[in-house]
Amino acid sequence: MQRVHAASEHRHFRAEIHVDTRDGARADIESAYRSASIFCLSSRYEGFGVVLLEAMAYGLPVVSTHCEAGPKSLLEDGINALTTEVDSSDALAEALLRLMKCPTLQDALAEGGRRTANLHAVERIVGEWETLLHEVSGAR
Repeated sequence: MQRVHAASEHRHFRAEIHVDTRDGARADIESAYRSASIFCLSSRYEGFGVVLLEAMAYGLPVVSTHCEAGPKSLLEDGINALTTEVDSSDALAEALLRLMKCPTLQDALAEGGRRTANLHAVERIVGEWETLLHEVSGAR
């Protein structure tokens, strides 16, 4: 794990950021989520965004680019995440700094994220599929 320091020159703000530089999949993903305080997704392209739902389920406030598919369909700016334009590192950095400096916003986004994750919980989705399949099979 590499440590870097982020600072805003105009705001006299300093934060210690731990960046995981390991490549590939992790066996200890739960410990990574539990030790994090913010989740940041800087993708240009993303599929459904399961990783966003995982982070939200762990109660992490999210900062993400507003790319097609996953993030765009799951995230509501200011409700369950802070979203930025794709390919704008300045906007992403500003959103991260804004979130780091505001515990109230962290709490609000974490709560909104938990609600979003609950909407996509396995039990709920399986129940919806079962209902649909029963309706379809009964209609024949």
